[in-house]
Order: sequence, then structure tokens, then C-alpha cells
Amino acid sequence: MTRYLLFNILNSNMKSSKLAFILKKLWNRFFEIEKTLRYFLIESLISLQNKHVNPNTLLLVRFDGIGDYILFRNFIEEIKKSKRFAGYSITLCCNNNYREIAESFDQNLIKDFIWINTTNFRNNISYRLNKLKEIHNRAFEVVLNPVYSRISLNEDSVVRASKASHKIGMQGDCLYSSSLERMIYNRYYSQLITIDPNNYFEFYRNKEFFGNVLQTNISLQKPLLPRLKRISINNKYSVICPFAQYNYRKWSLQNYIQVADYLHNKYHLKSIFVGSIKDNISEHENRLITGREHIINYIGKNSLVQTISIIQNAFIIISNDTGLAHIGAISKIPIVVVSNGNHYGRFTEYPKELGVKVLYAYPPQLINSKLSFSELVQKYQYRSDLDINTIGVEMVFPLIDSLLK
Repeated sequence: MTRYLLFNILNSNMKSSKLAFILKKLWNRFFEIEKTLRYFLIESLISLQNKHVNPNTLLLVRFDGIGDYILFRNFIEEIKKSKRFAGYSITLCCNNNYREIAESFDQNLIKDFIWINTTNFRNNISYRLNKLKEIHNRAFEVVLNPVYSRISLNEDSVVRASKASHKIGMQGDCLYSSSLERMIYNRYYSQLITIDPNNYFEFYRNKEFFGNVLQTNISLQKPLLPRLKRISINNKYSVICPFAQYNYRKWSLQNYIQVADYLHNKYHLKSIFVGSIKDNISEHENRLITGREHIINYIGKNSLVQTISIIQNAFIIISNDTGLAHIGAISKIPIVVVSNGNHYGRFTEYPKELGVKVLYAYPPQLINSKLSFSELVQKYQYRSDLDINTIGVEMVFPLIDSLLK
């Protein structure tokens, strides 16, 4: 209670002060450290309980987003058919945001799932404690954490609590964890695999990691996703995915509406707007969408699997840089991805040898840069602060024309 009172005092009395900004930053950092230490002690208490390891059991840990899972999921089959883990039962501990995808496409490979609400796992001590106890009590023999940008309070905590005999992860980077956190949690891995620094693209990082773990040369050349049965929609249509988890990845909805108008006027295509029930739009924006006969509003009206089916049967897709864009890309649907350049090289751009039909609309500052590809990767692979809304619709129209010519 005291900390919130002090924070409010700082916030109200020193709002315009540079000192206030510095103090609030230090204040937040202090309580992040305090939270880390508190959670670390909880994990320590759980880890003190000795458990006999259940042989031939393997836990896969994955807390990140839908796009990350799409570029990872094919390697579950590689584990299943490998000599090293022949006969092992696989449990997947992962983000419940892509539960539908995992259960629809990968249930035949996975014996069991442990679903994690990542918000509750980070902020609710009771929820966190129960999940870590569950993982500890399952007494897995092997834990694999194939996440490059590990989060100490997420995947690393699960690995530590598991008490597995073999705990294997990626050395990775410190994008989401401090150097101190990484140093502490690295001690709980029995093996950390260093990825070739020139392997930028996430799928290739996964391939290198699992090739090393499985001690084999993996022949898989690109991410794959089974085709779903076509949902009954008459005629050809485009799909527009105007939402993303973070605001800096969201191109203006009005821009997407102009794109839908362009697709209708020039190519006689209706546009299906898709998004989850969490994707809120204003009444004004809703009127702009529903007031156009060439736009079908499916925002919040379909399951994730139904949305995948709609994407896989589209004529063209226009999307922010988000999980649905990866689904469209690996389904070989022509797609324009509107991106501010965040995680450049890692998730954008797709390597040409994968044969996907993807074009990217970036802010002019990135497009007009004189830097080489590798230099752009170094600059934007962790974060881009470029404004996505400096991308005008007139920059997207030629990309659509190029894909549909």
C-alpha cells in the first residue's frame, strides 16, 4: 500500500519534473527487482521438494506469441521421430493464446498440455505458485526451452521449478531479461546452446537449436501448416488483419478501410476484417466498416481456427506484423505486411528461399536507409521506434498491384 501511495505523490507533485521522471523510473525498476526476488524465493521453496524423475518424459516450454509458435511447431514432429527421444511422451507448457492452434494441429504429437495465462503467471502469486507446483510434481526427465529471447520470470522459472535431469535452452539474448537475471537463471540449465549470430530468422534459429539437441541434420526446409476446410464464402475475397498486440505495430484502421476500398474499386474484391474479441474498435470505426457493403466484419465473431481457414483461402491478405501474417505467409497466400521494422530480420523479412509471396510496407526512414540488410538487422532486430503511421496508403497500393498483377 505504501509503495502505491508514494508513487501517487511522485506522480501528482512532480509531474513535469525531469527528476520525477528519473525517480519514477528508478521506482519501477526497484519493484521489478523486488518482484523478481520474491518470485525467486517461491521457486526456491518449490525446488526444495525432491521428486523422483519420471523416465521418458519431456516438457516443451513456450510462452511467446502466435507467430513464434507457428515458426516452431513443425519441430515437435522432429522430436517425436528422433532417435534421442524415441518413446518419450511430450507435454507442451505454453501460452493459452494459441491453445486452439496447438490442439487442432498438434494434438497427435503431444500427450498433454499445461496451458499458461501469461498475465496471471507474472502478476498473480497464487496462480503462479499452483502452476509451478504442477510442473514440479510432474517430475519430467527432460525440459526443452527453445525460446531465443528468454524471459526469466516466464520460461526460465518453469525450467528451474521442473527439477528435470536435463534442462536445455538457448543462450539467446537479454531482450526481455536483465544481465543479472540471465546470469542467475543460466545456472539452472544443464546445457545452453549458442546459435549462429548470422542466423537471424526465427525458423532457422529453431532449426539450429533442435538439430543440436537431437544430434541430427534436420531436413525440414520451411514452416508448414495443414490446410483447413474452406469456410463457405462466395467468390474471391481479401482478408485484412488490422490488429496487433502492441500499439506501435498497429497501422491506422482508417488506412485499412481505404485499402479495402481500393481492393473493391480496382479488383472487385470484398474484404473480410478479422480479429479477436479482445480487439476493440470505436463506434465511429465500427460504422465506417459496417457502412460499406464490400466489407465483411468478422472481428470477434470467429474462433482462431475459423480465422485460419478464412486466411488460407483468401485471394490476398493485408496485415500488421502479427501472428496471422505468419499463418498467411506459410500458407503461400499473397500478403502485404505493414510493419514499423520491429524485429527486422527475425520475423520480417521472410528469406527468399522459402518461396512465400510476401511484400513489406515499412516507414520511409527504413526504406530509404543506405544501410545493408545485416546493418538494418543490427539496428532493428530488438526494437524499432519508427512510427508505423508514416506509411501512407499510397505506399501499400503498388505492393498490392505487384502481387495481383
